Amino acid sequence: MNWMASARVGPGSDGGRSRTTSGAPIGRHWWPGRPEQLIWLQQRLAAAADRVERWGPSGQLRIAACFAAAGRPAGGWVEREPAWAAAVLVKGSHLVARAVRRGAFSAPYAAGLLALRQGALLEDVVRDLGLLPDVLLVNATGRDHPRRAGLALHLGAALGIPSVGVTDRPLLAGGPEPEPEAGARAPLLLDGVLVGFRLRARARAPA
Repeated sequence: MNWMASARVGPGSDGGRSRTTSGAPIGRHWWPGRPEQLIWLQQRLAAAADRVERWGPSGQLRIAACFAAAGRPAGGWVEREPAWAAAVLVKGSHLVARAVRRGAFSAPYAAGLLALRQGALLEDVVRDLGLLPDVLLVNATGRDHPRRAGLALHLGAALGIPSVGVTDRPLLAGGPEPEPEAGARAPLLLDGVLVGFRLRARARAPA
């Protein structure tokens, strides 16, 4: 399991609506409709993340996690592919809220452009919880990304909360295997920069 570091990047002076270089708003909230718009926004988010302090937990946190899946077997792309998203919010061992939303993916899958496909639906289901968490776990990469701003970082920025990407394998980063005991971790580096950790969730389980 890989935990991808993701900085806290909140809405800017434009009130959270991102803009193209021409000054025109791009998409609903933070979610552009075209690849070139998303790439520009990812570059902006990465630059902002480079300037903020790394977030660290303190006290008992409200932790949320979210996930989205297609509503049909994987295959050829269809317009507005049916999809479901789910989110849960916990504090300690107590389930605070949960939400499920039926919707559609906005684009076919493309490496490095997952936010174009899933971002808006995931933002909606997290907001459906009714209470924003102190930190959000996202089934996507954060800083381990061609432009250092994967969907996990992007979603946290759209919501204005710290976020952490959790994946089953690195996207571009590399590093050693952690020690065999449960909880062991090893750094994941991309171009010599720490972007996450490889975590062994159970003793001798794949990391």
